[in-house]
Order: sequence, then C-alpha cells, then structure tokens
Amino acid sequence: VGEDAVYEIEVHNRGVKAARNLELKMDLGDALRPIQADGLGAQLNPTGLVFQRIDEIGPRETRKIRVKLRALRQGSHQFRVELSAIDPQTFVASEGTTRFFAPTNNLAPNFSENLPSERVANPPRNLRR
Repeated sequence: VGEDAVYEIEVHNRGVKAARNLELKMDLGDALRPIQADGLGAQLNPTGLVFQRIDEIGPRETRKIRVKLRALRQGSHQFRVELSAIDPQTFVASEGTTRFFAPTNNLAPNFSENLPSERVANPPRNLRR
C-alpha cells in the first residue's frame, strides 16, 4: 500500500492477418488509482484507463503496455482489461485480483514490549539411558 505496482498488458495477434481498429481499456476497483501508462497513450480517470486506439497490429506482432497503479488501502483489489477489434470482429477480456499489504512495520508486534519475559530457574537436564 502506498507504493506503485506495475502491470504489463500484452496484446498479441495470434492470427495470420492484421487486426485493425483495436480498442483497449482497463477498469480498476475502487481502491486502485492509475498513476502512469507507457507504450500507448491513455486517458486516466478514477475508475481506470481508456487507451488510444491501436490502428493495426500485424500477424504474430505483440504490443506491450505498462501501467503503474497505486492501492489506496490494503486488501484484495480487482482489475479488468478489455480489448475489442473491428476487423476481424474480436472481444477479449481478462480479470485479475492483486493482494496489497500494509507496511510490515505497522502490523508486526514488537516482541520485546508485548510479550512477558520469562526465565526458567532450573532448566531440565537431558536424560540419558
């Protein structure tokens, strides 16, 4: 929580002809905020990102987009990426959940202060046969 998490979206054309007019968007849970997108221009808004249209991706070609997000609070936060193309008509969606943790110094007990210290007056001796 409070640190950037980087997600990589990979758009791969597995077909034998070019895909045209691709639209890509990323929806975010209410506790995730977009910080930055690299590899494709995007409009950032509180609920996610809407990327610039991709005119064409050739056969076997891959396009990578990196997105920086920040969690506002700890917990499991969901995201969804949707890709649609006009030619050929295509729609693909992928969802995921990322678990964000609070900094460890806020959660870990301080054992020297929280637990009583005990001493054993006469520790047992090992028994031999």
